Amino acid sequence: MVMLTKIKTTTTQTMKRKNYEEVRDAVRDVGEERAKKTHDLYETVDKNLERYREDATGRGDFGAYIQFRGFVAGVEKEVEDDDVHMSDAFESAMSHLDARTLRDKHFRRARAEFEEVEEFVETYERYKQLEEELGDELRSLEKRADVLEDEIDDAEERLKKAREADEVDASPLREAVESYNRRVREEFDGFVREASAVEVARLGEKTLDAPLVDDAPIERGTTEKLARYVDDEKAERVLELADSSDAKLSHFVDDTEGFRASVPRTFFETASAERFELSYEPEGVVRRRVPELVRIVSSFADEETVALLRKVGDMAERGEYEPMRNALVAGEEAGAETDELEETLEELRDEKEEVEERASRLRSTLDE
Repeated sequence: MVMLTKIKTTTTQTMKRKNYEEVRDAVRDVGEERAKKTHDLYETVDKNLERYREDATGRGDFGAYIQFRGFVAGVEKEVEDDDVHMSDAFESAMSHLDARTLRDKHFRRARAEFEEVEEFVETYERYKQLEEELGDELRSLEKRADVLEDEIDDAEERLKKAREADEVDASPLREAVESYNRRVREEFDGFVREASAVEVARLGEKTLDAPLVDDAPIERGTTEKLARYVDDEKAERVLELADSSDAKLSHFVDDTEGFRASVPRTFFETASAERFELSYEPEGVVRRRVPELVRIVSSFADEETVALLRKVGDMAERGEYEPMRNALVAGEEAGAETDELEETLEELRDEKEEVEERASRLRSTLDE
């Protein structure tokens, strides 16, 4: 379908270019300035023949008759030189309008003299129309070529990154990070469901002392306040109680307002393991961040999960991390495999070459 559309578009453009060349040659044989003057004069005559036909004939408006006579004399004077193409047709037409008393027949005879002029005027208008259309098309092609140039530069850069990524086996780091992130999400979700609300709040407070771990939405001292009201209740149950009426809640605690104020609602409602996950950060950041994560994650995750975390930290300490990290980042930025990018780049270059060829042909046609 794309190929058929391209062939159809190319054929249409070729026909339009040939049509333009025909009308252009007809106009330029006369001379563009002379052709334009002929066109403009005919437009003026045509408009005035229609305008004055009723008022200047028979017993119409005498003032209009005088005005029209002046107009006819002006046209006769204008076509005396050779600046108007087919001036004899204009002269013949005006001669029919020299009658002392004008009638419809004089206007009909005048118009009959303009048959060939009308054809030339249509040719000139078609020439200007096609010139504008082809000019618009040329500008569109030039704009498309610029866009393709940018896309080619982008594809070349992405291909370079993909090739860089292919040079390094980054699977040890990728597998460790992906496995750790998967396990830490599962275990954190289980911890929030099964642990007491106090333990969950205590975990949130631990993030406040870890500069490279995003703080949980919890205030320091929250655990101590909450522990005054609850013991083994889960976070979900604590939220349920906080949402209950004073009458119902008073069966559970004496100080209902104090209880509600102690509940870290935002943290409980939005708790996720995202702040404990790993991304491909620079090696120096990883060396400092992993120990912070180990201290917090070991509070709820099993040893295998913590071991994966330490494995990534060890890679950073041994200097193995950065090359693999660079390859993984380059692969992400490439956004595709090397083979796919090479094919895309070839298609873009082919399209740009075709667009530039079409633009060149148009430019040559318009410049001739």
